[in-house]
Amino acid sequence: DYTEKFLRKHTSSGNEIEVVAHANGLDLLREDMSPLREKINSLMQAHDNLHFIACANAIKQLRARGTEPRIIQGVQTDTTAFDHIVSRLQGGDWKYIKVESLPKT
Repeated sequence: DYTEKFLRKHTSSGNEIEVVAHANGLDLLREDMSPLREKINSLMQAHDNLHFIACANAIKQLRARGTEPRIIQGVQTDTTAFDHIVSRLQGGDWKYIKVESLPKT
């Protein structure tokens, strides 16, 4: 919801948004589990500046436990959440916002 509100408020600002999911948050990006699958697909189609990233380590851990996670098409899966976030922050142009720290409204 926060991402959708941000996109509405900043339609012409040129901002890029990346939603990075790891650990249990990976379920949000799983084709077979996500209660928001249709909403995520719709948002990705509507906004070229919105990207979803599923942690490669979380995927690897599920596979090690015998589960083959089907990730929503269009979601990036080739990097770990940690590596992706660190590389963005080192570039200096990105800001990290943890979901728990977002305003409720």
